[in-house]
Amino acid sequence: MSQEGTATQSLKTKRSADRAIRCLRRDGALAWPFCSASRVPRSGSDPRRQPSEPTSDVSDGGSPDGLGGLGRARGSMAWALETPKNKEEDAFQDGPVTLHFFSDANFQPLRDHFVGSVVDDRIELRETFVEDLCVIKRRTAGGVPIYKFKTKLLLDALEHAAPEEVLLISDVDIQFFGEVLPLVREGIAGRDMCLQREFTKLGVNIGFMAIRRTAASMRFWQSVWDELPSGRHDQRIVNNLLYTSQVPGIRWGCFPPAIWASSQAFDSECVPEQILLHHANWVVRDYHANPESADASNPQAKLQQLLELRAAVQGDAERKLEFFRGISSDPDLADYHQRTVGDLRYGPEWTTLPAGHPTRRGGSRREVAMRQQAKE
Repeated sequence: MSQEGTATQSLKTKRSADRAIRCLRRDGALAWPFCSASRVPRSGSDPRRQPSEPTSDVSDGGSPDGLGGLGRARGSMAWALETPKNKEEDAFQDGPVTLHFFSDANFQPLRDHFVGSVVDDRIELRETFVEDLCVIKRRTAGGVPIYKFKTKLLLDALEHAAPEEVLLISDVDIQFFGEVLPLVREGIAGRDMCLQREFTKLGVNIGFMAIRRTAASMRFWQSVWDELPSGRHDQRIVNNLLYTSQVPGIRWGCFPPAIWASSQAFDSECVPEQILLHHANWVVRDYHANPESADASNPQAKLQQLLELRAAVQGDAERKLEFFRGISSDPDLADYHQRTVGDLRYGPEWTTLPAGHPTRRGGSRREVAMRQQAKE
């Protein structure tokens, strides 16, 4: 494509994203011809529901010990758990819990699977539909139009929530296997946010989050919004803000691996025995044999993974292990781990990690490239 054609397409994408963002309305009414926000009706029963009681492992800072492997001695860090000042503060509402999500026509199969898998009766689904989100096909998670749309939706949801109300934000490449609200209640206690893990030991994933409506959470997500014009991945921005403590006072933690993302296959043993949620955030792709697999607007690979894991969970342990090995052995996942939370991560220094931690230093792209050359 010519430079002129590229510029025209970029401008078209930006305009579409901006129009989609403007469609978000407090009353949820139709604001633009291609965008609507509405509650999703729930059926009375679902034979797929299998509530379970997993062993709790909610943590601060995104690791099994809660502090990225540092232990709880470093509780003075800004992101460590704080004790609520009174019983009313940091409560979890007894009524409905709103779950906000969005989709477009391309993602209808994922959307339908997602909605059909919800188990908790107290979850009230709030959907924002856009005919075309203008996904950038070869950009992580669809590129800047998606990052902006999701962050604006989140900020609007927080703005119109009651003080201290807890709400959920979810992508649609997710399925539920049991009730998640008990873990949400535990994970959000004393915190402004509780997020899914990207890897078992380090890093956060913003595909499924519980967020409390507080001044700190509003300030944090406004900071994310302010950085989106840089073009960086929204999840990278979130990790950088959390692990550098750039937003003072934000209290956050991570859900246990029962709230599972497929990228966690890199540093875990198997699919969690009592899995409650699966996020198909990492899909094994053969880019040479199938170039279309790189298309972020094509949901088929993610839908296939969701269906495969559901069949495996309903099967036996060997079937789950086979599914797990198919992801954990992907060499691209190891490379992604190095670039995201390993010694080849570029970006600001993650000052909440101890001196000498391989992930802490970050650096410019040039510095990281030099480190990679030295390793080779």
